[in-house]
Amino acid sequence: FVAAQTLGDALRGPIGARGGDGDDWADEFTDTLTRLDAYIDSTDISATVLVRVAESVHWHAFYGPECSRVAAQRIISKLDRDIETRTTRALIDAWGTNTWPMEGGTGRPQHEADNNALSHDLTDRFADPAALALFLNARLADIKEATGNPDYWLGQLFIGRLLLKNLDLARYIVKCRLEGDTTLLSSHAGRALGALLTARRDEGSHLATQMLDAGDTHLLVVAESYMFATHPATYEETDLMALRRIFRSESAPVLRYTSNIALEVARRDKSLAIDLLSSANIDLAMRSAGDYFIWLVHEDTIPFGLIRDDQLR
Repeated sequence: FVAAQTLGDALRGPIGARGGDGDDWADEFTDTLTRLDAYIDSTDISATVLVRVAESVHWHAFYGPECSRVAAQRIISKLDRDIETRTTRALIDAWGTNTWPMEGGTGRPQHEADNNALSHDLTDRFADPAALALFLNARLADIKEATGNPDYWLGQLFIGRLLLKNLDLARYIVKCRLEGDTTLLSSHAGRALGALLTARRDEGSHLATQMLDAGDTHLLVVAESYMFATHPATYEETDLMALRRIFRSESAPVLRYTSNIALEVARRDKSLAIDLLSSANIDLAMRSAGDYFIWLVHEDTIPFGLIRDDQLR
């Protein structure tokens, strides 16, 4: 993996080099890419290494001279070889900036289309959410081993997309977390609960209540879920209980989510947003979320005249 990462430096010419067809550097890079393409075909390369190789050659594939572009594009195309590699690519290159092309002023529509197709294919292939969870955990473990990073946060972008399309998986992750699951996928339980709160409010609220009944054990998951969920037009009693528990928490990681939650609440109920913000441990909240009071200084979010003197104090 480190060698594949270093490859990017080896495929970069000196500053000021022309880099067009017929240039000595372009010829050198074309030879390297051609030999690399042949080596990949003859060797069993893991998905994580192949994705990192593709990231290292992506400039040549999308922006390089014609002579090096052909070989580089052949390497990029190998990312579609199987569903394991496609999933690893979606997790590592979450924004699509390193292995998908930028297409004029339209952004990266191929990245969007490929990830939508992958979400559909994963759901079709793994009808059992437990089997899909096992598959995703294996991919996350591969990335952890390759990068040395146990919390590869970029992966949450694709997983969040998948959870919104696969509520059975979302439900499975949340229930496993309630039972004490500590696998890599369990760290996405907040997004999973958020997907359920968005798409199936009653079920999501029931699971959130179960988590809150366990004390503060799962309060971080509930806080994360309210940051990612689409909030209802009118809050039910279960929502109010959860929101108050979140804002009155003495846990810095929990309070980290409160500024974003407060903005969503203020869009629906400004008085409730003020009440929640003023109920928090201010010193801890300010240290946990630097933008904690940003919504209190914008008249379109929370008009200052709505704040009572006792709340200001």
